[in-house]
Amino acid sequence: MPPCHRLSPAHEIIRHIRQNADPFAVLRLVQEGDLLLQRNLNNTGSEARALDADAFQQSKYKLRARPWTNVAGDGIVSNLITIVLASFSAPCVHESAFLADFAAQDTSALFCSPLLVNAMCAVGAFSSSHAEALDRLAIDDLKLRERFYQEAQRLLEIERGKPSVTTVQALFLLYLYTGSAAMDRAGRVYRLTACEMYNRMRLGTQLLVRSPVTDPKSHEAQRKILSRIAWGAFCAESVMAYNYLQVSLIKIPSVPRLFGDQTGYATEEGNRPLGLEDALAARCDVLAIFYRIASYEPREPNDVGSEGDIRTRQRLYDALSGWERILPPKSRYASEFAHHFHVLNAYYHFVAVVLWRPLQDIDTTLRDNESNAARLCISHCDALLKEIDESKIDLQGDLLRRGTTAALYFWYMAAFTLVTMIKRHLDSREPLVRVCRSLHSVAKCWPSACVILQGVHGMSQQLRVVLPQEAAELCLEAGKMLDLSASLDIPVSWAIPRHADLMELLSDHGADTEEPAGVELSKLISKWNTLSIEA
Repeated sequence: MPPCHRLSPAHEIIRHIRQNADPFAVLRLVQEGDLLLQRNLNNTGSEARALDADAFQQSKYKLRARPWTNVAGDGIVSNLITIVLASFSAPCVHESAFLADFAAQDTSALFCSPLLVNAMCAVGAFSSSHAEALDRLAIDDLKLRERFYQEAQRLLEIERGKPSVTTVQALFLLYLYTGSAAMDRAGRVYRLTACEMYNRMRLGTQLLVRSPVTDPKSHEAQRKILSRIAWGAFCAESVMAYNYLQVSLIKIPSVPRLFGDQTGYATEEGNRPLGLEDALAARCDVLAIFYRIASYEPREPNDVGSEGDIRTRQRLYDALSGWERILPPKSRYASEFAHHFHVLNAYYHFVAVVLWRPLQDIDTTLRDNESNAARLCISHCDALLKEIDESKIDLQGDLLRRGTTAALYFWYMAAFTLVTMIKRHLDSREPLVRVCRSLHSVAKCWPSACVILQGVHGMSQQLRVVLPQEAAELCLEAGKMLDLSASLDIPVSWAIPRHADLMELLSDHGADTEEPAGVELSKLISKWNTLSIEA
């Protein structure tokens, strides 16, 4: 038969049986009558195979998909895992341990599992142009990331709550997926379960090694890996918790940090290029300071804005500034990890904004008699945006064009800090436009970016302030991409700080017992979307 002719249905079914690893799956599809509508991205279509081959060639890590997943082929899986590891979206995953177990193809391994692989691929697909290209080839509307997510859900259900290191890691990633997909309300259970399992396994307090004690080398290697995982999970949860203005459910680990050269990270001396573990060690330090800041609650007589409150915040700011001063210059980093220099500096500005934001509407003079909290917040937001922009110089491919989860998180915090100040502080308008521009640039890849922009619009309406024209236009375009006309229920439960003009949104009865620190973003968006429809 000439190759240009289409296969008959019978030939198509036979080809599926020959190529598919699970002939019973093909039988089920035949019985359901939809075999010819399926796009098995591993095996069918010359375009899909070409995309998979191209993805494999371009990926840093060359991996074999099976036995870990049947959702996509080797090239796509290699591409998605490479993206997650390169972007450091999963600090709780130890790269070399994960990759070693992945290559061994042992599904009972300690540091790799089918659940973890599918969860990582689901997250990586947001940043993958290859995944987007495959989505365009599919006949149905199910995106590749959704296929990986559904497979991870299925595998999680099979585990029935059995605790393991890889399950903790996968749960954090599944939460990250739901947040990126703008449906974190459904995913909060993943984060809460991850923290509960982490604490139940005592990962932050004990390095429980599974290797035989007769093998000292393996024993010490596992201790270092578990130390990285414990501290990486603390870093991940610290950021996730503050989406709800809450303190991390994982306390600062008491296990030793057996990674990163502390002396090399803290000084400019030495010739060893700094790498990923050094960057993680620095991140652990700044997030430990952040934990103290997030835990701080002003109490009488030192209420918010009092002299005692300002003194406490100034001491915390001094600790944060001390950490920033000892960061090594960018030249110390290996080129592959140079973007971490900018990410660490972005963390510095992010934590500073969190510290001073509660005072932004209070007329206070700080210790230097020149700054006040509002000016500090604007200055740090502006610097944070510059760091994220400069970090792109050191990124390549999809991460350069499509953004990262870390960038989204920083933009989210900056956007809702700046929009509350545009009425009183004109110098907040320009950085607000920049952050809206950044969010809009990745809105087609990240549904959460559209939600953030809609939240900025809703906040401006609630505060009765006029957005800069470009920012308003970008928010309007994001609303069209999100298509809120289909439903007034926005499944996003991220919180934004309380403000006098937001009190009516705390709950239906004027008091919100679950989220005392802030207002759900979805309530703000739903209110103004409802009003726009009624108008």
